[in-house]
Amino acid sequence: MAKIRPQSLNNPAAYRNKRPKNQAEIQPEEGVFSLVTYNMKNFFDAQGQDPKKGSTEKPIWEVNALTKVLIRSGAEVVTAQEVENESVLQRWPEQLPNITAPATNDKRGINLGVLSKYPMLQVITHKEVNLEGDRHFSRDLLRVDLDVQGETVSVYTTHSYSQRRDEMAKEADLQRLAEANAIKQIVTREMQEFPNRLYIITGDFNDTTEAPALQALLHGPGDKLMDTLTGQEPKKRVTWPADPEKAGKFPPGQFDHILIPEKFKHRLIDSQVLDYREMTQNASDHKPIRARFRLQS
Repeated sequence: MAKIRPQSLNNPAAYRNKRPKNQAEIQPEEGVFSLVTYNMKNFFDAQGQDPKKGSTEKPIWEVNALTKVLIRSGAEVVTAQEVENESVLQRWPEQLPNITAPATNDKRGINLGVLSKYPMLQVITHKEVNLEGDRHFSRDLLRVDLDVQGETVSVYTTHSYSQRRDEMAKEADLQRLAEANAIKQIVTREMQEFPNRLYIITGDFNDTTEAPALQALLHGPGDKLMDTLTGQEPKKRVTWPADPEKAGKFPPGQFDHILIPEKFKHRLIDSQVLDYREMTQNASDHKPIRARFRLQS
């Protein structure tokens, strides 16, 4: 694993965007913080574009829709997937001034990022970790420790290998399972030193809750985990696609997850899939999930 120095914006005014009209923001509450996990769909800048790899600049109307979604969500921490670098994330300095987006193993450059209202204490990547079967993470498992109103909270995010419907389907399933097992082992080992610390595992797992990879995460060795959307109707848990009519070869489902240890379920206030209709559909092919947590008193 490697530690990365987090970045804070020294000149927020240089990146300030005009706020969209009529977008109500959730007001922050003392002792409460909100986290959103979001696959931002091919969030590339205009530099080094490669259409053959699908790495072209995200259209401005999608970026504007993304901005509206994030502002309306009231997110104080965002774990992001499919982002190219820190530069593309320097768009919301008032809401999310602290950012990190180190490179991952992904050959197309769809990396992971974390944006935060709160200071980042340390950033750790695990892209060099060896997984079972002589594998590595297809992207990474990114850990960021945050100082949230005086409490240290560890936030993890990942983007698991995509599902396939071809001769690579079985290999893709095995890769996601290997990544899930590794995540559980890494998190269990790292959090053993901090038994009372709230930690949160997030990301686009490209699998539903019932899939072997998610079951390995939820019920494998170490803390028993829970999905923050547990108990909600299946149709309210769908995060992909943002527009169900564009499901294509895969049926709509919950591919994105926010997981916490069951021992901390009393800290969870609420969680929901955010769906602002056309706004959400224009921003990405995924819907974001928001969860709110109580902090230690």
